[in-house]
Amino acid sequence: MERQDASVTIKVWDAPVRLFHWLLVALVVFVGELGLGGELRRVQRVAVRLKEAQRLGFTRAVVPQASLGDLNGIEMDVVGAATLREALGRSGIAEG
Repeated sequence: MERQDASVTIKVWDAPVRLFHWLLVALVVFVGELGLGGELRRVQRVAVRLKEAQRLGFTRAVVPQASLGDLNGIEMDVVGAATLREALGRSGIAEG
């Protein structure tokens, strides 16, 4: 069986959204692999990816719970999540 990676685009639908909410969402980066069951899986070189995101202006990150131990030298707000639902909740985009 061939392994395929899934990517997710997170969109905010409908309803009026306040400017500060848009700014908050715009500064959150998501790093991880999404499984078919909605689980977030660890990815390689998470610290390198987050350093690049920080260089690009991101201030907050949501990563797989299993990747929290791989954050050497990261100076941004990083939270871990086990599922997509939890990641959305912790990012402020949706209730988790």
